[in-house]
Amino acid sequence: MKKLFWNDLPIALKLFITVFLFSVLFFKPNLSFSRFAHLTKAMIETNKTSIDEIENKYQIFDPDSFEFKGKMFIQPTPGLSVIALSSYVPYHAFIKPKISNVLGQNYILEFKLSQFLMALSTVSFFSALLVAVFFLVLRNEGCPTRKSVLYALVLYFATPVMFYSSFLDTGQNLLETALFFISFYFLRSFDSINIPRAVLSGLFAGLSIFANASIAPYLILGPLAILLTQRANLIPWMVGSILGAAPLLIYNTISFGNPFLVSYVAQKVLLKINIAGWLKVASTLLLEPQTGLLFFAPFLALLIPMAHALWRRPINRVLLIASAVFVLGLTVQVYSVIQSLNVGEKWYLNQGGGGPRYLLPIIPFLVYLLALQKLSAVQKNVLSFLIPASLLINLPGLFCYGGPPFFLNHLVLFLKNGFHSYLIDLIGELLLIAGYNISKLSLWPVMTIAVFSIWWLWSGRGKIFDALTNDTEEVLNLKASSRDETSERYQMPLHTSESLR
Repeated sequence: MKKLFWNDLPIALKLFITVFLFSVLFFKPNLSFSRFAHLTKAMIETNKTSIDEIENKYQIFDPDSFEFKGKMFIQPTPGLSVIALSSYVPYHAFIKPKISNVLGQNYILEFKLSQFLMALSTVSFFSALLVAVFFLVLRNEGCPTRKSVLYALVLYFATPVMFYSSFLDTGQNLLETALFFISFYFLRSFDSINIPRAVLSGLFAGLSIFANASIAPYLILGPLAILLTQRANLIPWMVGSILGAAPLLIYNTISFGNPFLVSYVAQKVLLKINIAGWLKVASTLLLEPQTGLLFFAPFLALLIPMAHALWRRPINRVLLIASAVFVLGLTVQVYSVIQSLNVGEKWYLNQGGGGPRYLLPIIPFLVYLLALQKLSAVQKNVLSFLIPASLLINLPGLFCYGGPPFFLNHLVLFLKNGFHSYLIDLIGELLLIAGYNISKLSLWPVMTIAVFSIWWLWSGRGKIFDALTNDTEEVLNLKASSRDETSERYQMPLHTSESLR
């Protein structure tokens, strides 16, 4: 397994760089919901977790915040803001003092720059990491290299993952997704008692809670999978998950004096038992045009007629059950918020610019299920049509920023304005303030450099990555074929410890 990992690492790095470039180039600053930037700045500039001093200083107010004992706090769980410190601290220490004279009192531009730099260590980094780890998971399961690369790119470009990789204000959903799938990677990388990997798997699962508490119902996946494989790993996994979630408890204690107080909304929301209401929310999240998961990723509809084949493999059963529990838990949460706070249907129909961002955590697992299935000729033909359709739906959102409904707004804006990069706008504003006579920077030179870089990376001319391994693709294919035979073409467990008990 170690040999396979080192052989696949160069391709994983190429995937990481490709996705990272796209996420950075089309990142979209947004001061309307600058909550994570507020908290990150507050922790450094005021040594507090309350954001009212930062709001007053910069005169940028976030509507998604709440007041507690006379202080203002961000509404979501704070994991993204804490992780963003890894890029904001160097910026605050070394870069900000040097550009402060140039920017002066231009807090708007400085905030946009801060958001962009925070995105480097959060949504951009973890989007790329998610795709790279997804590739490694498929290879670990015995999936051929080219097929693994294809589905890794499909996960990014043909699902809402791509759209949300360019936002910081809704980045907590993507962050929880990446952290939890990394947890799954470690969970699938051992087939016997392995305490270190079990702890690591639990640690990343706990950190996903720190990023966004709405993923809590999905944590059933870890214990279910472990009970199905090696039960001795359960206690180390639980210890790791507690350690991973500990920062949230510490944050709550520091901020609110109560380790279990997540937010002001959490105090008000009561679980409402209304089956009809839950079904309506579930159908909206999964099936509704312009907001449902299958609208943005129609190729996942192929999983429905494959239900019987999927059920044969034990780990697939765990994923299907855990996904169903997550969707149920999410619909209960959403419906309860709607009813308790009287915010109406717009709250979940929009979902922060549109698209099923609350369902992001299950998307990699659904693509994983599809990737490991042996497709018939008819299913391959259907997939060859639905994947391009998914690309056409999601691509406009990469270049444009608009309000709800997500798809039509961005499609119209894209057809009207064409390619657009807010990063280029930000650089142009900085150069203009610095005294350079720049009317408007062109996107095309940057796009040309990016496309050439990606071509160079994947054309085999990026020898720096190929040098990391001495094995040929022929050896890799032989290894994958051997694993394929063992797993009976993905229909039986790959690990001997996954046999049915």
